[in-house]
Amino acid sequence: MFLVIVLAMASSSAAGTSRAKPGQFGDRIVGGQPVNITEYPYQVSLQRNLRHFCGGSVLNEHWILTAAHCT
Repeated sequence: MFLVIVLAMASSSAAGTSRAKPGQFGDRIVGGQPVNITEYPYQVSLQRNLRHFCGGSVLNEHWILTAAHCT
């Protein structure tokens, strides 16, 4: 049930947003800084061929929550 609520909230908050145009994104995080892995143990990196393509959050030992465009 928790997952259903989270997904409903995420989809309703994105309903009024516009989509980005192709080529509008950069490769870097603006204002980011390196952190120790123990500071954010719930954050995951989805990788293909050892390259990051999406992030996600650990919900429990069986589930990772990520954006629809990551699947």
